[in-house]
Amino acid sequence: WQLTGVESKQRKAAFVESAAKALGLVNCRALARRAREAARLPAIRHQFDLVVARAVSGTAELIRECRALLREDPSSAMVLYKTPDAVQDEWDAGERAAAKVGWQLQRSDPFELPHGQGTRQFVIARR
Repeated sequence: WQLTGVESKQRKAAFVESAAKALGLVNCRALARRAREAARLPAIRHQFDLVVARAVSGTAELIRECRALLREDPSSAMVLYKTPDAVQDEWDAGERAAAKVGWQLQRSDPFELPHGQGTRQFVIARR
C-alpha cells in the first residue's frame, strides 16, 4: 500500500517527507499542493481508496474538491475529522453535496480526546 499526504505548504510537505524517511516509512510521500489542485493532476486523479481530512474546510466543499482524488469504486470513501458542532452546522449542506454526486453521509458517535482536548466526530462520505 501507499500513503500520500497532501499539504498546501511546501514546508509542511517537506517535514512529512523527512519524518517518513526518519521512521523508515518507504511507502509514504507528501505532495506540496492543495487537494483541489492535486485532484486535477492526471497522475493523482482517481488514484486513492481513502481520503482523510482534518478540519480544513466544510463538508460540502471537501466533497466537491476532493472526490476526484478517489477511485471510482464503491469501496472508496472520504473520512472527515471534525468537532461535533462543525458536523451539526455542516450536515445539511454536506448531505446536499453528497447527494449531487450519488453519495451518502454517515457520522460516528462523538468521542472524547485524551487529556481534555475536546470532542471529535467522523463524517464518512461514500458511494
